[in-house]
Amino acid sequence: MSKVPKIIDTAQPFYSDILARSLLRINIPRYEAYQVAHGIWQQLSHQKKDQHKITERVKELLEKKYPQLIDHYEKWQTIVNKEKPLIILIGGGTGIGTSTLAMRVAWLLEINRIVSTDSVREVIRHFLPEDVMPVLHVSSYETDRLGIKEVKSEHDRLIYGFMLQSKEVLNGVEAIIKRSIREKTSIVIEGVHLIPGEMKFLEKYKKEATIIQIMLDVNQESKHLLHFASRHRENSNRKKERYLKYFKEIRMIREYLVKQAEKNHVLVVQNYDLKKAEKQILHKIYSQYAHKK
Repeated sequence: MSKVPKIIDTAQPFYSDILARSLLRINIPRYEAYQVAHGIWQQLSHQKKDQHKITERVKELLEKKYPQLIDHYEKWQTIVNKEKPLIILIGGGTGIGTSTLAMRVAWLLEINRIVSTDSVREVIRHFLPEDVMPVLHVSSYETDRLGIKEVKSEHDRLIYGFMLQSKEVLNGVEAIIKRSIREKTSIVIEGVHLIPGEMKFLEKYKKEATIIQIMLDVNQESKHLLHFASRHRENSNRKKERYLKYFKEIRMIREYLVKQAEKNHVLVVQNYDLKKAEKQILHKIYSQYAHKK
């Protein structure tokens, strides 16, 4: 009689990864989180797996080494499993790191949808040609070149043009939020166009979703410049020379965004350390849920 081959649980890496994320959320070191998750999945490899059993096993392990984190773990589980969608808006100037933080936060919170406001602008301008809506066909830091006559100073022309562009993009952002709420699907939206105080429409959706606004920043010019070199290494299509050419304009918009965030009581997170910035954003989300209770 031929030997029956052993059946491999191909789902194990996927589900242990999700379990590890729940531990990373409560600030357990990365290596240990994956080690614990893998160990629990192996312990349950010959049993029927259900969320309650896995959660109880995690709490048993936390009781031994991190008893102070059990309550935090339980509350995070409640947040992630809520039916009400979570809408996270991460604003910030060009080159600040909003897309990287958006991906990290979405991964940790098991959110499958991430949208960039630049992508929204790309879609809208596909339907609105340059002669109809020229402000959509330039980068946010080039809007002062559109011959705007309503304002005189270089700074004011740039900010005025940027706001005109953002107004059109935010119409698309609202449509995306409405769809996420209708489908009860959480989402992370990131980008330069998320201007605090210019999204009055958010008030309409606060009963249907938990909405978190964050403004990402790098207030030191020298550190901000280093971000562009990093972007160029990661993606050669994002030429740093272009960003350096318009660095003064990029910093003007960044300053405006931070002032708007402070004026409208939106948390400003300094992005000098990804892990610290990520932790601050997670704390803001956790605190908002705790405040509701």
